[in-house]
Amino acid sequence: MNAFNIGKQPPEVAQALGKVLAELVLLGKEDPLTIERVAELVDGGERDAWLMARALEILPAEIDARHWLDWIEGGRAPASADRLTDPERGQKKSARGAWQSAVDRRELAAQQVTIAREKLAEAEANFEECELAVRHADAHLRAAVCYRLRIDEAKLLAGAFAMGPAFTLLRAISTYQRRDAAFEAALDEHGRAWIDEHITNRQDTARTIMELLDFLAGDAGVEIKLHHAIHKVLTEAYAAVEAERTEAKRDGTPLSLRAKRTMRNHDQRRTSVRREGLRNDYGLVLDGLDVGASADGDEEPGNPAS
Repeated sequence: MNAFNIGKQPPEVAQALGKVLAELVLLGKEDPLTIERVAELVDGGERDAWLMARALEILPAEIDARHWLDWIEGGRAPASADRLTDPERGQKKSARGAWQSAVDRRELAAQQVTIAREKLAEAEANFEECELAVRHADAHLRAAVCYRLRIDEAKLLAGAFAMGPAFTLLRAISTYQRRDAAFEAALDEHGRAWIDEHITNRQDTARTIMELLDFLAGDAGVEIKLHHAIHKVLTEAYAAVEAERTEAKRDGTPLSLRAKRTMRNHDQRRTSVRREGLRNDYGLVLDGLDVGASADGDEEPGNPAS
């Protein structure tokens, strides 16, 4: 065993070679041919020197003796680095520190990877937040555009058709009816029941009104009667307002919102709709003017199907 010269090797080399010898001894007990293989390993001269050099290069933590014996018999050589060199070769003793430098370099690279991953995760989170903000902005923009279009639509109609006064008539014939809590609270039980019935039948009555207004367009007799009917309803309503104002002056009672209104001039009536007429539901009023066909299909209004 002098070829290995274990006693003169560094402790870590001696320990590794000791493991090899222990494995070989155990294998020798199991297979008599192992002794001959060990002898070839020890007395192989040039092969012994080459094997010692490879052992010094590799120094594995655990050694598989069977793998080495297979190689001795002509099998595949154990895997090893193509070339191993001392990283501190050629440096002065005072300048040696390649091992620590390599460790520091590895730790720095690992830290940079960690930082990069954290930045990537933060960027992905920010990207998702930005995408969500864009979707919300798109929804808000669509709503703003729709609202602006409806406002412009109302202004356009106001200028073209003197919508100030006409919008009151449109509200009256639309399928939409706004509920006025203050107005309904002033009614008795029968009055509130009448309002409920009106709301229930509003869809059908509004459709019939619009069908007949179209059917009777240009009919002078109908137009005169409508004119007098509208005039009668409106003047009676305004007379009630005047009576309320007179009573308020006499008794000091507060005026209702309707009685607080003032007459607008011609230009105002021609170019705009009164604020109380628009409210927040003017879009629903306009939508209520677009009603479909009646249940009788194309039958003329008031003419039952035969």
